[in-house]
Amino acid sequence: MNHLDPSALEAYLHAQIPLTAAMGVRVVRADGTGIELCAPLEPNRNHQGSGFGGSISALALAAAWSVAHAHVMGRTPAPAIVVAEQQVQYLEPAEDEMRAFCAAPPGDAWRRLDRALERRGRGRIALRAEVTSGGRTVATFNGTFVALGG
Repeated sequence: MNHLDPSALEAYLHAQIPLTAAMGVRVVRADGTGIELCAPLEPNRNHQGSGFGGSISALALAAAWSVAHAHVMGRTPAPAIVVAEQQVQYLEPAEDEMRAFCAAPPGDAWRRLDRALERRGRGRIALRAEVTSGGRTVATFNGTFVALGG
């Protein structure tokens, strides 16, 4: 995974995925270990005053998508990253700021993706993110992303 400047990634997310701007998403860190995003509760709350499930899912998805995006950026042309499938398990209510962290997968997962891209022009990678709020894990996300072209 390529290293990203957190402020540049945040600006990119807000410009290319406008929902992240509406949610107030901020990039906390973006380094070789993974990407962490956060979002305040207020614009992402539900009728009960806790985190809206769609916002929790979107935050986790954006963190995982960003990890895949960071890996392919800099290639010319850059492959498009799209989500193929996702599963979110909600564990308990988010009652404070929400944070999603997606760890960079091991190198062999990236090598498989890269080989598939070179051979077939598309490759898949599975990524996992965890969403926390108030120091507690409130949701887990598992998704499969496809890199197309490039």
